[in-house]
Amino acid sequence: MRHAVVNCCLGINHMVTFGRAPEDALVVLLPTYNDWDALELLLGDLNRALRSVALAVHVLVVDDASVEPVSSQFLKNSPCEFSTVSVLRLRANLGHQRAIAIGLAYVAANLPCRGVVVMDSDGEDRPAGVVRLLEACEQQGWRRIIFASRAKRLEGVTFRVCYRLYRYTHRLLTGVSVRVGNFSIIPARYLNYLTTLSDLWNHYAAAVFRSKIPYTDIPIGRGLRLAGKSKMNFLALLVHGLSAISVYADLIAVRISALAILLVGLFVLCVGGAFAAKPAGPWFFSFVILFAVVLQAAILSSLAAVIVLTSRNRPTFLPYRDCPLFIDGVTAIAVYANHLVPGS
Repeated sequence: MRHAVVNCCLGINHMVTFGRAPEDALVVLLPTYNDWDALELLLGDLNRALRSVALAVHVLVVDDASVEPVSSQFLKNSPCEFSTVSVLRLRANLGHQRAIAIGLAYVAANLPCRGVVVMDSDGEDRPAGVVRLLEACEQQGWRRIIFASRAKRLEGVTFRVCYRLYRYTHRLLTGVSVRVGNFSIIPARYLNYLTTLSDLWNHYAAAVFRSKIPYTDIPIGRGLRLAGKSKMNFLALLVHGLSAISVYADLIAVRISALAILLVGLFVLCVGGAFAAKPAGPWFFSFVILFAVVLQAAILSSLAAVIVLTSRNRPTFLPYRDCPLFIDGVTAIAVYANHLVPGS
């Protein structure tokens, strides 16, 4: 028996009938870039892990403008039991976070479901973890976004040191502790809200943390890449970290401004007290120069805070409205009883 195939025209809200009620459907969102071999292995593992799940599983692969096209033999040698597997191709390479934002906007507009699992396509997010996320979401009554916190990282020493340094910097600047990545499950009730947040365009997890959407996390171990080499280098990691921090730009600007103003006040008290205790000497001119530097920092940081806060009143990027502009098309794969064939 042939299941329903997703093949929607972009820019149109096309409500897809899955063959089951929307509340019985789960969408698995997988952004990828030239990672078809790992993705094929992952889908086989995911199929085995989700056999016991009482939900129709629909896989949506967001192809971030891969240079290597998906093979016509993709999944033919790895029979799956998903209801549909579709590849949503982007017009240009936009990066991991924006691929997730576009995928979520597409699901919100076109694919009614109970929830969406967001996971990487290289296998480091383990399929067994999806079952644990589902169980946790069920325990929460599908009222919280559930993230997988990393119980143990498997990367090299250099990466772990840099990551720890990033966590400390993030906590210092934003007051928010970083414990999770993209691996998560989103109840469908929050998709419309989430896709109205402009912060989603920069960083998915940070956008959730800054929103009023309830969330929690559970510890899930990280796996190893199934095939190929990671596309993530130091520069990409730096951009990823700064994208997360940028979501808190207004908060960071206000914090730095408050700190600079506090330092100005302390300098005034220290210089005033020292000058009252004894006549001015060489020390006084050093304090004056340092005071001038701190005062300039306070003025500039306060100005930056005002600019950032004012920018929130301007028209901004809205994922639900603007993401369809970046979608080149959707190719569906039809699912039969024991094999997969390309669909249109």
